[in-house]
Amino acid sequence: MIIKNCRIFNGLEFLEGLHDIVIKNNKIIAIGNNLKNIKNQEIVDIDGNFAV
Repeated sequence: MIIKNCRIFNGLEFLEGLHDIVIKNNKIIAIGNNLKNIKNQEIVDIDGNFAV
């Protein structure tokens, strides 16, 4: 599955938006509410931008 239009946070523990993803040590550690349903699915690609 491909995740589109998400913002990726590197190691931050908080989520600002519904499409935010938090990554630490190359693993997703938190995920926005709109993406909760993908938690148990394999992610093949993330089409998003790292938040500055």
